Amino acid sequence: GEWVVPTAPPLAVELVLFGAVPGGGTDPRLVLPTFDATPGAATTHATTLILSNLQLVSSPTVAAARTDGSVFRLEATAASRSLQHLVLRNCVVFGGVGRRGGAFFVTGVNARLTMEDSELRDSRASIAAAIYATADARVDMTRCSVSDNTATLNGAGALYGDLGAVITVT
Repeated sequence: GEWVVPTAPPLAVELVLFGAVPGGGTDPRLVLPTFDATPGAATTHATTLILSNLQLVSSPTVAAARTDGSVFRLEATAASRSLQHLVLRNCVVFGGVGRRGGAFFVTGVNARLTMEDSELRDSRASIAAAIYATADARVDMTRCSVSDNTATLNGAGALYGDLGAVITVT
């Protein structure tokens, strides 16, 4: 099996798994389309991915290849036409390894990470073991647990924001 994703903006995809992977196996992957705006038209749509009831962990292959955000890298500039908003609900995120943001690297004026009722643990990085947000990105965390994350250089052990990034924890 596979997930069918509409290709016309605005796009919001909600993926809810309860231990089952479509088509079997243990490595679910979701690939979102990239949008091309009509020449000269303003790109005003936002692309959102909602993940619920999942355990997200970095694979050794991804961690070795990526220096920032080994579980998820969200990069959305003003001209971006790809994923801009990631929403995690009731998820457990662990095992991230990286240079900046072991689990998540969030960058760009249109990049937004929203976590609700989730757990972020056991990640490590040089700076910001759990989440590194930069370049006007936004991170909102509500009723989340953040524990056992380790940064080996400067920066906070769990969350770090710079260059206009906003991190809100409630």
